[in-house]
Amino acid sequence: MAEYKTRNKKPRKNYLTISDIPTLPAPLPRVHTPPRTPEYPNTCLVDMENARSSPTSHHILNTSQGRLTEPNSPDTLVEQPSSSLLSFDSSSLFLLSKEHTANLSNLSPHFATLLPSPMPRLPLASIDNTLSYPIPKTKKRKRSPHEKLLDDLQKISEHLERICQDFDTLGEFLRLLFWHKGRKRDTDLRQPYHKEVVCRFLQGRSKVKVVHIIRKIYQHPHSQPSWQCNDVKEQRAKAFSLEGDPVDIRYARPAIASYVAQLYAARAHRDLTILTKNDPDHPEDVPARVSLDHLTWDDIHSFSPDRAIATFQCRTPYLYTLFEYLAAPRKKGVSVERKYRPVDIHVVVSINALVVGHNRYVNGYLPIHLGVQLFSCQVHVNIKRWLCRMGLVTSDKTVRRAIANMTEKKMQESTINEAARNEVTKCYVLDNCQRNSAVHEGGGLLLKTIMKVGTAATEIGLQDCPQGAWDLKSHLSLVSKNCRSSMTVDTLWESINWSNQFDSQALYIVKTLVDAIPFLHSYSKVISDRFRTAPIAIHRIPEDRQTKIQPLGTNSEREVEIHGLKHCIEDFDEQIGFTAGGADETTLEWISGDGATFQTFLNLQKYLAPTALGNRETLRNKIATPET
Repeated sequence: MAEYKTRNKKPRKNYLTISDIPTLPAPLPRVHTPPRTPEYPNTCLVDMENARSSPTSHHILNTSQGRLTEPNSPDTLVEQPSSSLLSFDSSSLFLLSKEHTANLSNLSPHFATLLPSPMPRLPLASIDNTLSYPIPKTKKRKRSPHEKLLDDLQKISEHLERICQDFDTLGEFLRLLFWHKGRKRDTDLRQPYHKEVVCRFLQGRSKVKVVHIIRKIYQHPHSQPSWQCNDVKEQRAKAFSLEGDPVDIRYARPAIASYVAQLYAARAHRDLTILTKNDPDHPEDVPARVSLDHLTWDDIHSFSPDRAIATFQCRTPYLYTLFEYLAAPRKKGVSVERKYRPVDIHVVVSINALVVGHNRYVNGYLPIHLGVQLFSCQVHVNIKRWLCRMGLVTSDKTVRRAIANMTEKKMQESTINEAARNEVTKCYVLDNCQRNSAVHEGGGLLLKTIMKVGTAATEIGLQDCPQGAWDLKSHLSLVSKNCRSSMTVDTLWESINWSNQFDSQALYIVKTLVDAIPFLHSYSKVISDRFRTAPIAIHRIPEDRQTKIQPLGTNSEREVEIHGLKHCIEDFDEQIGFTAGGADETTLEWISGDGATFQTFLNLQKYLAPTALGNRETLRNKIATPET
């Protein structure tokens, strides 16, 4: 050991230094200690890298004698150049144990130079067979996406081999992977880790979702039968098939398409079943079935496709979305709106026809309303039958019964209740009607056209009438005074409010000029407001008023004849409910018609005035005005 000068320091322990033990030219990797050989329990085997082919490739160090020997001649010392002994194999290089370190001092100087150098300044007592050289930490090279894909595919191949060995097929492994208990009370046989992994995947709590896997399977080139397949047309035709079990389809893409089609068809069929029933919890929805006993004209007038669409969206959102997607034309994947053929009415008609196909008593979405419209337009009965077979309208017989029920019950009941309060909220207008009809004569061989004549009437609702406006006693008292007997043209001229008339005419002229000159268009709204306010507007109809009308049953009488008009009035009074009200002595009733009807009515009153009949028979409780 070399002696070092110290500066008043404590003497150090004796360590092996570089001058005593030479170091290797390159850093050694991790040391591996091979198992001891039974033949030489007190020796250690050193394997040299470059001497594997030589007969003296293995050398034995006898620690008890402190010399290097060969297996066949333990007493013979084999001397080798130091260069060959220093090239150790990393897999066979080892250190001596503690029980042999004490004999290192007895080794010859020649052999001491052949031993590998330990860590610098390491005490001999700390040398152990578990000690290894530290490996320097190196930063891993970042892999490219292609390299990472190759590594992952290699791992997939290894895992698939193991899966196929354990489960025979990949399908059996996937079936067991997504196995679950059928009922809640059954025992779950899966391990906790198995349940957690599958649960996270199915609930979308992973980066890769279920849809990604389905798309990969559907778009895989081997999921579709190729052109080389013998039954390629038959296999591809099974896609989106609603018949048969998708399990019987071999290829993945047709099987998935068939399964999805059957799933969507079942959901649409269930939605149609839902629409055949009423929802009592949501009165704002359109009722599926409208009872004819409770049907009113307000229900007919309040029909709107928007309300039906809102009902479909609320009760069956999938069915509505599907039909909305199918009804709208598309260009490059974007729906195109049609101004004169909106999508909503197409959806209502399509869904209504299918719902009526499930249950013919469903009439609330469209059939009863469209049937009343066809009846009012006097459409031929054959067209009604065709539309009824298509599921678009209710049968003509049902529509006629509904109209008669609304007329006889609803309108008559309201008229009786109003008469009890000495109120009148209804009037009707008469008019003649004609129609050419073909009549067969001579046993059905000859066809002759004849004209059928009759009288039609329309009931009109009255609004904003002051109290006592229809008092019969007040009217008869004024008639008995005969104040109008002295009425002349001059008195009519003086009764006109000419100031309001001149102001209205001047405002009409200004309105015409403003609309004709583009520069003055901004004043158009101001002038329109002047028409709606005082003093121009004396008694203006409210903006939200909608006049309600109802056609009455037509008869075959002629209103221009005295007897015909008398029969017409009796018929229409009975339909409205005036005869059942019992207000002949208290209320005044209003009728109107064209000039010929008005003149016939005056003649009828003149002929019946001298009689001793009641007010209704003599028409004293009615007032007639000509049409404007």
